[in-house]
Amino acid sequence: MLFSLSFVSCDFVSQAYNETFSLEKEVDSTIDSTQSNHSKMDDDSVQSGFDKKITEPTNLLNNKEGLLDIQQKLVEMFPDKSLKIYPPHIYFGKERIRLQLVNPADEGEVDWYFYHAKTGLWEKEDPVKITRHSKREPILLSEVDFGTANNVYLQVKEKTPSIEGAKPISTIYFSFNIPQWNWNTTIYGSRSDYTFRADKSGKEIFFKQR
Repeated sequence: MLFSLSFVSCDFVSQAYNETFSLEKEVDSTIDSTQSNHSKMDDDSVQSGFDKKITEPTNLLNNKEGLLDIQQKLVEMFPDKSLKIYPPHIYFGKERIRLQLVNPADEGEVDWYFYHAKTGLWEKEDPVKITRHSKREPILLSEVDFGTANNVYLQVKEKTPSIEGAKPISTIYFSFNIPQWNWNTTIYGSRSDYTFRADKSGKEIFFKQR
């Protein structure tokens, strides 16, 4: 009788142990799963923020100090050289700036130079074909203030809400192939297009329907 009770007691203890051990495994498994999910959520949050930072749209026109730095970078590519820009325009876009630079080593040559926001660098690209009939008078790079493009951009940005279906400004031009140098751009709307023009210092000359 004692042997039978002892056997039953052992079975009971064994069963209790197994149930407890099984329960602990389930709890541990739940904790591990929860921690893993939290960890994944944290990683996803970090990754999401990282991706958002990377994919945030670039707009060179919205940063005056950045524009001045871009101009200085071009100067630093040619130490102790007086740089000249070939007409008719310098093109200021949201993701790149492009101009025709006279070769400091040979003023008979002109090349396209592009500044790309993605690389943060100026790059020499295609040569400019010049004929004796199309030859124009270049100007010194130092006569242009790249930061003024930001001033013009902000003025135009204030005007776009009043134009139905206005598209974001993509390019601002600094034009110097005419006696009165100016900054200009076009706002394209769904019903009408408008021209904005400012003088060399960025002061508005006119804003009117085309």
